[in-house]
Amino acid sequence: MGKAEDDFFGESMKLSPTLIALACLLFLATFPAQAQLPDPWMPSGPEGGEVTAFVQDPLDPDRLYAGSTGRGVFFSGDRGASWQVTNGLISAPVAALSAGTGETRGIWAAAGTEIFLSINGGRTWRNMGFGQSPPPRVLSAGPVYPFIGNTRLYRLESGGWRLVGQGSAFDGRTIFELAHDRQGQLLVASAAGLYVSFNRGLSFRRLGDGVFGAVLSVREDLRSRALFVSTLDGRLFRSNPERTQWENLTETLPSRPFPRGFAQIFPNGNEELLVLTDALILYRSSDSGATWAPVGEAPQMTLGAFELRTNLGSTHRLWSFGTGGVGLGTNRGTVWQPRNENLYNFELDDYVVAPGSPATLFATSPMGFATSPMGSVRRSVDDGDSWQLIRQEPIAFTAPLALDPTDPQRVYLGVSGGVRRSDDQGSTWETSQPPMVCSEVSEVAVAPSDPNVVYATSFSVSAGCPINIPGACFAHRSDDGGETFRCITEPSGQLTHKLIVDPRDANRVYAVSPSRIERSDDGGETWTPLRDSVNAFRDLILEPRNPDILLLSQAGGIFRSTDRGETWMRWDLPQGPGPLTALVAHPIHPDNVYGVLRYRAKWSKDGGRTWRNLPIATPELWLEGPLAIQPEEPLKLYTGTQDAGILSRAIPVATQCVPDEHTLCFGGENDDRFEVSVTWKDFQGNSGQGRPLDNQPRGARAFWFFDPENIELAIKVLDGRPVNDSWWIFYASLTNVEFTLTILDTATGQVREYQNPPRNFASRGDTQAFQDLHLLPFPLPDASLEAPWTSEDSAAEATLSSASNGSVSVHRLELPAGAPGLPSAGPLGMDSGCVADATSLCLSDRFRVRVSWRDFQDRTGVGTALSLTEDTGSFWFFSPDNTEMLVKVLDGRPVNGHWWVFFGSLTNVEFTLTVEDVMTGELQTYVNPLRNFASRGDTQAFDG
Repeated sequence: MGKAEDDFFGESMKLSPTLIALACLLFLATFPAQAQLPDPWMPSGPEGGEVTAFVQDPLDPDRLYAGSTGRGVFFSGDRGASWQVTNGLISAPVAALSAGTGETRGIWAAAGTEIFLSINGGRTWRNMGFGQSPPPRVLSAGPVYPFIGNTRLYRLESGGWRLVGQGSAFDGRTIFELAHDRQGQLLVASAAGLYVSFNRGLSFRRLGDGVFGAVLSVREDLRSRALFVSTLDGRLFRSNPERTQWENLTETLPSRPFPRGFAQIFPNGNEELLVLTDALILYRSSDSGATWAPVGEAPQMTLGAFELRTNLGSTHRLWSFGTGGVGLGTNRGTVWQPRNENLYNFELDDYVVAPGSPATLFATSPMGFATSPMGSVRRSVDDGDSWQLIRQEPIAFTAPLALDPTDPQRVYLGVSGGVRRSDDQGSTWETSQPPMVCSEVSEVAVAPSDPNVVYATSFSVSAGCPINIPGACFAHRSDDGGETFRCITEPSGQLTHKLIVDPRDANRVYAVSPSRIERSDDGGETWTPLRDSVNAFRDLILEPRNPDILLLSQAGGIFRSTDRGETWMRWDLPQGPGPLTALVAHPIHPDNVYGVLRYRAKWSKDGGRTWRNLPIATPELWLEGPLAIQPEEPLKLYTGTQDAGILSRAIPVATQCVPDEHTLCFGGENDDRFEVSVTWKDFQGNSGQGRPLDNQPRGARAFWFFDPENIELAIKVLDGRPVNDSWWIFYASLTNVEFTLTILDTATGQVREYQNPPRNFASRGDTQAFQDLHLLPFPLPDASLEAPWTSEDSAAEATLSSASNGSVSVHRLELPAGAPGLPSAGPLGMDSGCVADATSLCLSDRFRVRVSWRDFQDRTGVGTALSLTEDTGSFWFFSPDNTEMLVKVLDGRPVNGHWWVFFGSLTNVEFTLTVEDVMTGELQTYVNPLRNFASRGDTQAFDG
């Protein structure tokens, strides 16, 4: 980029709306074509998700590491204020993390069947091998050797991982935790009990023999050699410093502790113990466990925490982690804050966007990977910027959600044994009756035409729960809004993974299983098979405007039916045999269909016949679906991911503006997004519609009302989204009759109307006319551009849309008494010999018109002229595709003995318009100041 361009963008905050938009377009033009693709997918949360392991760097306590279920290891260098995922080498679930010192210096991670080491703060990882089954579940890096355990114990030596501990009682039994104390001794918590090695794993001695059996966790007291031990039967013990005597701390604890949910803090130098319990309450003891008191807000309820850790850098604070990510506890554990910014590891099961309230989202996750027995429901009321844990449930496999399409407060959740309903967006819940015996609810669907009708399907994971068990049923219907359910006929396919209710008929419902598509027309009493296949069916959608049209995804193809599934037509996918795993049709333009194929997003502009790729997401993120578009946000697409929650992005839409004798189309990818029309009413009460000019000015559009040689109104649309997320509308009138300018955004259905009262000339710049949901469709490398200057309207009589901004210059034209209106175009004078050139218009063959300009950086220039009709022309200042003003000269001598000059600006830079009568040498000069949009009619400009 050259020096002039650098200066241009360095001063961009001072530019007019026109110049800023032009600057953006010029700037983007200097980058490769791929830089102009829409922004990549943006995380919409929930942030956090299950953190399976956590460690602080002992050499730098501000540096934290968090193990995830599917995205490897995240690290934070600012005490958890923000996170980023480390090198993508680690992709399997992380079972354990450990910080080594001395000879084992670095961060160690057990993920899948492999062990990884980073010695540069997680930026890169080295595979340290293992590759055996079962995979390692625990890890501890001692001062000399790192150790891993599953049902056996191994340590890393120069030749690889060596099996140690043979002959010990725990050998062959599950190892639940490994730890090194401050003396470097190895502690093994196992199903056989607690063991310690004094010789780096060569031999072991049992601790606590006869006091407790299986041990789940062991920690060293921070002030002595005493140990804390949690056991399989839900007890918590503390030893003396010699580790020969053990005290049961749970005898006075009101409820059972979490296995690793305990930690020490030392406010004012005094020890306090804090314990998470299965009653979802945090308890604190200040007298070594003799008495316990509940502590404020428990992190189980707000963060889904199942483990506590003392903060190495400040021992009066705590860390928690679990299904809700990482949390920081302050004020002696009474205040908990999520520390999850950019930590995206939510194992999404389902999500929904609230109808009529697109900023409200709900997301569910099944049971955690590690020790959490609960699935979770989270809610966001700010479009995914922040999330709240609102419910935990014993959800083992699936957690479907559904919303009442008429009431965004009502939410349904499928769980083990039934359906939950909330009437306050998840703050409180009620359980449907009667209980659904042996059921894991797999799908819930609400009838749009009658929200009291709710369907649910379920399955059993127990061999002891066949269909002949009394009360066992795997298809359900409610007619009272989910309060009670009754058994209906189960679809005959395999596990139903999608239910769709026809929006016109509450009794017509479709069921999708991997091998069959079925339809019921009687509310689930009977089912009609529509299609069978050995190739798995993945998704089915109904066309939003005509629900008789179905679109079905199957391996290798898309199937379309126009008769409710009775007959099908197949379109092959050129990308190969893999199926589209998710589908959604645009709610306004249903020919636009979006899908996911091999973890990438696809777009079809022709109802699924042909497909093109959308820009790929961040490589670590695998798209899966479901896909969702809300009518209130029709340019925003949501998708679920494999292990990073919800993503969203702006999407392209093939629009449907069709030009005709009264309609102009322009703007957008194909210059057909915005539909523009105008109606007028003259001074005699006659009305009509404006007609597009045949010879349109470049970069603008124009209408005539009375005569095709007499332009009355000019409009232009600029893409200002890189500056302020909005499309900008500019118009300038060359008439003072009453008119209404209407602009429809065919992509979103938004409409803007601009009204001009009679006897008024108006010029306007609306820099917030249409918004693409606050999503930038173009990446803008230079972040210095700012939103354009705006001001209030300069005259109250300009009755323009309240959505507009900018400045209006209002000029009223009072015609001579009895004048019927504006004269028709066409010169009545003799040939003057006026000759136009690159910077001059010659109008009515007599008047030479020039314009000079000055922008907000005091740069100056002259306009380049373009003749449109015999009496009308235009000028551009900065680009031939960006018309800045129009001028016309009319012969008004039959009305008042004068030639008339009209001009309208599509810019708010300063300009000076000069009109010269070449026959008489008379000049008229019109000056427009900075930041003003000017439209003017001078009916006494020149004598006849």
